[in-house]
Amino acid sequence: MVLTLKETGGRRGKYITLTHRWIQPDTANASTLLSNYPERLCGKALEHLPRHFEDAFYLASKMDIPFVWIDSLCIIQDSEQDWIVEASRMAKYYQNSFFTVAGFGVTRETGLFTASGQEFVPDLVRLPYRDREGIHKGYFYVCPVDQSKVKEQYDQEIAQSDLLNRGWIFQEWVLSRRVICYTRTACFYQCQKFNPRTTMSNDVNLDILNDRNADLSLKNLFRFDFPTSDKSIFDRWRFAVHAYSSLRLTNASEDRLTALAGISEEFAIAINRSIDPKRHWYSFYLSGMWAGDIVVSLLWEMDGACSGQKLNGIPTWSWASVLNPIVWQLDHRLRSPQHSRDTKELGRFLGAKKTSADEQISASGNGLAEDANLKSRIAPADQFVTPQFNTLVMQGKLLSVKVSGLFDSDSDLDIAATLSGYEIDSEHNLQTGFTTIPGSRTREYWRKLSLSQSPEVLCGWASIDDLIASSKPVLLDVLAFPLTKTTVKFPGFGLGYYWTAHQAYNILLLQRIADGSSCFERVGVGRLFGSETVDQLKSANEETLWLV
Repeated sequence: MVLTLKETGGRRGKYITLTHRWIQPDTANASTLLSNYPERLCGKALEHLPRHFEDAFYLASKMDIPFVWIDSLCIIQDSEQDWIVEASRMAKYYQNSFFTVAGFGVTRETGLFTASGQEFVPDLVRLPYRDREGIHKGYFYVCPVDQSKVKEQYDQEIAQSDLLNRGWIFQEWVLSRRVICYTRTACFYQCQKFNPRTTMSNDVNLDILNDRNADLSLKNLFRFDFPTSDKSIFDRWRFAVHAYSSLRLTNASEDRLTALAGISEEFAIAINRSIDPKRHWYSFYLSGMWAGDIVVSLLWEMDGACSGQKLNGIPTWSWASVLNPIVWQLDHRLRSPQHSRDTKELGRFLGAKKTSADEQISASGNGLAEDANLKSRIAPADQFVTPQFNTLVMQGKLLSVKVSGLFDSDSDLDIAATLSGYEIDSEHNLQTGFTTIPGSRTREYWRKLSLSQSPEVLCGWASIDDLIASSKPVLLDVLAFPLTKTTVKFPGFGLGYYWTAHQAYNILLLQRIADGSSCFERVGVGRLFGSETVDQLKSANEETLWLV
């Protein structure tokens, strides 16, 4: 088989793609670089490829498919310019391929077509085949099918695989219209419309798989023929982020957002298709969030303990700045029996801009919103690969609060959740609006929250993002920035007096980056409630501030 690297130049044709985990040093040694790129265009320097690459080429040749697209071969790995161009096209590469080949359990020694162990070979019965005249024409084979075993094979070999736990694989898996999955036990076919099935047409019901595999659910539920509602699109985006956020990346600080660029581009197309042209700024991409959904998106919460310091180069207000699973609980547009229909935004998004460290330290007074308005701009073509903004310009009220220790008991947590309208049941199933997230660990790390003027009165809970901040018994000089308020309709005496309904506030927890500066970093997220909170908000003044 003769291999040649081709510059197709917009040429149309049939091709397949390969999704794979990089195996070092083999993948790096086989990569296309500026130094070997000219030779590969001439069919040279392609002799020593990983075995699963060769298997993908073999499969394509057997099916008379002339082209195979593999990222490490088709993107010049040491060319930043080529990477920026190709990363923006990745969604189309996977969406338009005839199918994607996925090798599960591939190692340096094995390729795609791993021989099954004896324990995985089904018991076969050979039966003679005769035509209508009774003449023997050959044989056919029958084997018993255990549906639970098929499900178990898919769960172990694919759903729980290391391949699907890798961040770069996520968009390749979701964007591909059809996937052929080669495993140690069976070959599974999967598409965006039907459940996976084996070569013997045994279906796998994804509903009975481990519910924590959100990327599998996304593959089954996610469609790029989006509905016309921008709310539904933003709901799906947050679910996609939830599914992606727990996956592993070797170079997280560089790839946390880049590995999602292909999916981001598809969402931008869907947003622009669904909105009035006057609201074109809704599709501005702000470090993993959308301008049209920014108030809700800022209220992300980590599902579990913080794992370390925030990533460099990513704004603290973005979910991408932490290496944790991310969830959103009840965005401000969700309609729930426990909440009123007139949930109100309190924080205002004025725009976004790029600022320097010196500008952030000296930020104060007038002019904070200058050059931040997005309504007169056009979204940059490379916004999904190259970050365009690091500063959000917001307006709202700030309250001084005190974050103290963890809650003393589960019953105290239940009270705090109920009073703040946080919907999570006794089995820790978190209601997010678009879906239910099972086994959530958000509440385990909540800390008590009080107003600085009344530190003895519990008025909410806080979830801290940063490991260093979280290790302190008490956080001082923390400001609460209420973004939305919702009416909670659970009657009782939980606030020290009888009430039938009260206001709960979704807040960001902020710290100034320097004394006197109007520039803030995010510390965490939380909720406030109680009459003292209402009174202080009424007397507080509106402020314009930067989030970085």
